[in-house]
Amino acid sequence: MQSRNYRLGKNIHPQRILSDIEKMIKDHSKLNNLDDTILSIQIKDISYTYDLNDKRIVDDRENSLPE
Repeated sequence: MQSRNYRLGKNIHPQRILSDIEKMIKDHSKLNNLDDTILSIQIKDISYTYDLNDKRIVDDRENSLPE
């Protein structure tokens, strides 16, 4: 499996992402048959709330996690 990471603090150019995907497919095709290959793209997001007064991350979950 191949993956690419992009910094969110900088502009992410769509053409660069497409170019990276094309390169990954080309590299994969050198060793594998593309007829039996599936491309899966996931966008993972991490979000949090930062309380400036307490200088800590606020736990905004409705339910606590089981122990």
